[in-house]
Amino acid sequence: MKPFSTTTLFLILLFMTSLTTQAQVRISADVDRTVITVDEQINLTLNINAEARSISDPQVPAIEGFEIYSSGSSQSFNMINGKFSTSVSFSYILTPNKTGVLTIPPFSVRVKGVEYNSNSIQVTVNASGQQPPKSSVPPSRGSRPAQKAAGQKVFITAELDKKSAFVNEQVTLTFKFYQAIRLLGNPELQKPDFEGFWIEDLPPQNKYYEQIGGTKYYVVEIKTALFPTSAGTKTIEPFKIAITPDEFTSLFGRDPFDMFNSNFFGRRQAEPQVLYTDRLTLDVKPLPLEGKPANYSGAVGQFTLRASPDIIDTEVNDPINFTITISGTGNIKAVDKPSLNVPVEFRSYPSNTSERISKDNYRLGGSRTFEEVLIPKSPGTFELAPFRFSFFDLAKKGYITLASESYTFHVKPSSVAGTVSEAPSAVQDIGSSIKDLRYLKTELSPGHSRMKLYNKPLFWGVQVLPVLMAIAAFVVRKQKDKLESDIAYARSRRARAISGKVLKSAIGHLQRNESPQFYGAVHKALTGYLADKLSLSAAGLTNELLRDSLIGKVDDAVLQETFQILQACDFHRFASAAGNDRDGKGFLDRVGRNIIMLEKSL
Repeated sequence: MKPFSTTTLFLILLFMTSLTTQAQVRISADVDRTVITVDEQINLTLNINAEARSISDPQVPAIEGFEIYSSGSSQSFNMINGKFSTSVSFSYILTPNKTGVLTIPPFSVRVKGVEYNSNSIQVTVNASGQQPPKSSVPPSRGSRPAQKAAGQKVFITAELDKKSAFVNEQVTLTFKFYQAIRLLGNPELQKPDFEGFWIEDLPPQNKYYEQIGGTKYYVVEIKTALFPTSAGTKTIEPFKIAITPDEFTSLFGRDPFDMFNSNFFGRRQAEPQVLYTDRLTLDVKPLPLEGKPANYSGAVGQFTLRASPDIIDTEVNDPINFTITISGTGNIKAVDKPSLNVPVEFRSYPSNTSERISKDNYRLGGSRTFEEVLIPKSPGTFELAPFRFSFFDLAKKGYITLASESYTFHVKPSSVAGTVSEAPSAVQDIGSSIKDLRYLKTELSPGHSRMKLYNKPLFWGVQVLPVLMAIAAFVVRKQKDKLESDIAYARSRRARAISGKVLKSAIGHLQRNESPQFYGAVHKALTGYLADKLSLSAAGLTNELLRDSLIGKVDDAVLQETFQILQACDFHRFASAAGNDRDGKGFLDRVGRNIIMLEKSL
């Protein structure tokens, strides 16, 4: 048999290596059913498994024939033999807007700079009959739609379910599109900016018929959850929609020359129209200061607290996974992790944060889970004191504080040979090694007294020093020339120093308890640093542009941490609840560590 050549063996090994690399990431998309009617919805789950510490959010494709809404995500990770593996599930709700055999194209996700795609799915959407099903929520039948409907075949309305609300309380906005005639093409809806609100879509759309003043309308109803971020009178600008009606008139109108504007079959030339809703106002009340707990972080609604460690009997340096779950009704995405009273004999590291979003009966809720890794440093019995989570209860108009149980951990010495339990033990060992130290010699041996001049280090130091100085001057000059000629390079070099100056100004805001200004300065420092490093304009810089520019340049974990910091800044800049001094200093340390990690990659 002819032996394999070196080239053939190399190609075989390369092929096997590529197969192994591809198998490290698995992505799949599944739906709960593939045959529905146009008035139903399907649930899509995207599962991603990868040998990585973190996985970025997937790129959602444009799905023709469907409207897609996110309904939450969950994440877990494992570490086996020093290798991390992460599993993430993203949930979506899809509502069809036309019939036929529709295709859901592949979703894509980047892991360690490489893009992976899921499978595509075909869904058959059938017609529901002559009329769409009645909504489970009866449509409002106020006088306002009837007044607008007088003499109109197409009109739109926007209404709030309440006229006043507390900061971070859900306010449901209902947009309705009334249609009594056919339209040429699809309407083009433009929503307002919702400045001063945290927004969340509330699927599915309601579709039904409604009789107003003797005219039968086909109604499409869209609901949106609004969470005001600060107190005061808030204004919601009008919705705007562009339509082209398909109107029919008689061939002979009042004007005998009107026939020249019509075709032979009596259809008037279509003219585009733009419709607007009314401008809405909302009175946002600040949360009361009376009875406000010191640990309150802005949660509004009704919540429950659950916490548990995976083990209570362990050894030194063996990790304990501690899980905290906050569930309930309210803006669950804005819920912060409670502060743990970790004993000084433990090291603690945040491990993972996941959330499950529910929108039952158009009320936002769900659960948010925080995972913390606790690592004992020394043996003994230690107690984790109860920690607390506070929220504002809308039903009771007051603050509620939930407390966890206390947990006792029994830590035994490590069973692994050679493991050092505590750092101080290394200090105690120094005394036993003192005998290895030697005294300095006070007199030179006779041989050293006759040392030649060229054998002395000082001689060579004097000879080499001018050369080193010339090289240093040349390098400094080249560096200065490059800074003056290359603007992008100069911005990148000075980015960290400039961000440090802005962060120093944030410390002043923190000391004066100016929370919005503090988080605004931190946001400015981080975005300015990234703009300089990436040679982008800081004006009009968006999170999407930043994400596209950073993908492939920094580690996924660093990318996720960066955008979590930016989102926290956006929330705290508009939230009424100011963080305490300790939280602000911890947040500054977190930003500093993030900039250091970015500096290593950019």
